[in-house]
Amino acid sequence: MTEQNTDLVNHPPHYTSHPSKIEAIEISELLPFCLGNAWKYVFRAGHKWDDVEDLRKAGWYLQRAYGMPDWLFNCQAPSPSLTVAISRDVDRVCFHEPDSNKRRILRMIGHAAIQNDKVVFQERLQQADTVLQEMINGLEQSSKDGAEEVRTT
Repeated sequence: MTEQNTDLVNHPPHYTSHPSKIEAIEISELLPFCLGNAWKYVFRAGHKWDDVEDLRKAGWYLQRAYGMPDWLFNCQAPSPSLTVAISRDVDRVCFHEPDSNKRRILRMIGHAAIQNDKVVFQERLQQADTVLQEMINGLEQSSKDGAEEVRTT
């Protein structure tokens, strides 16, 4: 049961429970759409119902961002002040993020977002996706192991 003072519309617990006290929207709104959504799904994984589903959604958005056309990529280069804001907030979240894999992915998405070089941008997204897939595989294996343990007892 939720507390009476919990605001499930404006400040749901899965957005406000991070130790950094930063909400997903505070960073995701600074990023291009697909990167912002990937950030949001990684950031809140573990705070909702299905970690694997959230991580798969993040991967879907990373793939969309990876295939961003050159002309759109060139239009979305962040200003110097936006680059500073993204870097500052990503560092703050990562400093407080207890999960090392999530920390790595969030940092790579943040670094991708401030790139002016499409090759480096895509390299960061590939690195993030690799770690993301490792996380998904680990969670799925843990789930299988847990299910097998329940059947044998």
